[in-house]
Amino acid sequence: MGNRRDIVGNRLRQIASSRGLSLGLIMCNIAADYIVQASVNNAAREENLEGDSCDFALGTGLCFCTQVIGSMSGSLLEFTGKMQDSADGNLWEDIPGAVFSLVTSSNNLQTISFNRRARYVRHFSNFNGISQIAALTVIVGQKRA
Repeated sequence: MGNRRDIVGNRLRQIASSRGLSLGLIMCNIAADYIVQASVNNAAREENLEGDSCDFALGTGLCFCTQVIGSMSGSLLEFTGKMQDSADGNLWEDIPGAVFSLVTSSNNLQTISFNRRARYVRHFSNFNGISQIAALTVIVGQKRA
């Protein structure tokens, strides 16, 4: 498995390609101006998930998060994602307003923006259904200070 930078880069390539965008331009601008990390890397999920902690000590201003859900299978599917922050990376609280819309079918991409209140940020998801499984990737970013 590659490092986080490789993981994020590969996911951005896929997103850019699917939208007919120039990845070179996107990557140059992002690398120079933003801190971008993967909270969840292409995880096949059958249950709730606490994403990896992302450290934004060198970030400033508005954060963004892109939640990408690929294939989903099962029945009565309900997937919800939200962002949480933490001062120490151990005790987590929901970030007000940093919630993704309910997802009930495959191939869903959503991006939200929010203001974090603490140094660390992560994605948290609830996944309910019968014999459910979903592919999930989450990318979080913030402008460099």
